[in-house]
Amino acid sequence: SLDRAYGSVTTAGDPLAVGTRLRRGATLVTAADSGALLRYSPALTLRLDAGTRVTLADADSLRLEDGRVYVAISPGAAVSYVVHTAAGDVRHVGTRFVVSTRGIGLDVAVRDGAVQVEAGSRAERAEAGEVLHIAADGSVEYERDV
Repeated sequence: SLDRAYGSVTTAGDPLAVGTRLRRGATLVTAADSGALLRYSPALTLRLDAGTRVTLADADSLRLEDGRVYVAISPGAAVSYVVHTAAGDVRHVGTRFVVSTRGIGLDVAVRDGAVQVEAGSRAERAEAGEVLHIAADGSVEYERDV
């Protein structure tokens, strides 16, 4: 459900009201000065940053088309969640993390725990305090102390 919102948050061009139950297949868009908090369960929330476009694939995943999503999963929760992007899929390994994409590239900043990023036939892992950058050409770079 849409737990909180500021500014313009729409689906299919229609504004969304706080409390709206979201369905699989819905595409949500936040305007350049807007954001939203989605609550999947008591253990899983997602924050959509300004200028973000996502499609809710199912109860366990979404497709990030553009923008940034902050995923918060309570430590120890038995929750499986995947953020799909054009550059690869980001799976949580008990964590809080941010996934950003603009075009083909992908950035994943890990706050707690770890994530696994599956990009084509290879997998990369990022730990707490790391940022993983995957460029459009597939090159990978890590940054510490985020």
